[in-house]
Amino acid sequence: KLERKRRWRRLTRCAAAAIVGLIGLAGTDLLAFQRASSFENGGEGAPPAVARRWSEVLEWHPSLSLFWPALGREARQKRDEWQVRAAGVQVANGTAPADLNARLGRLKDQAPHLTPAIRQVEAAQAQTKHDERWKTVQAEALSLAALDDPAAPLSTIDAFLREYPETPRRADALALARSLKNDLAQRRTAVERQFVDDLIRSESLPTVSLTDQIERARQFLAEHPESAAREQVNSRLEIYLKRLDEHDIDQARHF
Repeated sequence: KLERKRRWRRLTRCAAAAIVGLIGLAGTDLLAFQRASSFENGGEGAPPAVARRWSEVLEWHPSLSLFWPALGREARQKRDEWQVRAAGVQVANGTAPADLNARLGRLKDQAPHLTPAIRQVEAAQAQTKHDERWKTVQAEALSLAALDDPAAPLSTIDAFLREYPETPRRADALALARSLKNDLAQRRTAVERQFVDDLIRSESLPTVSLTDQIERARQFLAEHPESAAREQVNSRLEIYLKRLDEHDIDQARHF
C-alpha cells in the first residue's frame, strides 16, 4: 500500500506539473496575442512591421490555436490582412520583394475575402512598373546617345507601346517618336546625299572603273528603295551603262 501511495503521489505531482506547464504555455500564447494586438492598435507600427508581428505570433506560438482556437483564427486573419496592407506600402515605396506576386497569389487562395484588396495592390504594382518603364523610355529618347543613334530609342518606344497599348503616355510617346523619326530621316538623307556626292566625284578620277560605279549605284538602289536620292542615282547608273556600252563598242571597233 505504501508503494502504491508513493506512485500515486508521483503521478499526481507529474500531472500537476504538466497542468501548470500547459497553463503557463497557454498564458504565454495569450500574452503574445495581446502584445501583438496592442502593437497593432498603437498605430506606431508600419504595415510591414505589424504583418511581421502577427506572423511571428503564429510562428513562435503554434499552440495558440490549440488553447485559444478563436484567437488563432483571428491571428491568421490579421496576419493575412496586414500582409496585403504591407504589400501596398512596399509597392508604393519601391521595396516590394521579388516574390510578392507569388505571395499575393497564395493569399487569394487562403483568404478569398481579401481578393479585392489584393487586386488593388496588383493594380498599383502594374502602374508602378508602367511608370518606371516610361521614365526609362523617356530618358533614353532624350539622351545625348539618341542624337547619334535615333533608331535605338525608336525601337524602345515601339516596344513600350506594344507592351502598354492603352498607356496614358501614348501621346507623349508618339511625339518623341516623331521627333526621333525626323532626326533619323535627316541623318539618312545626309548619308544618302554624301553617297551621291561621292559617286559623282568619283567620275572625275582618272582611274575610275565604270564597272565599280555601276555596282555601287545598283547596290544603293537595292538597299534604299524609298530614298529621295533614288532618281538621281538611277540617272547616274544609266549614264554609266551608256558609257560602258560605248566603251565596249569602241573596243570592238579597234579589235
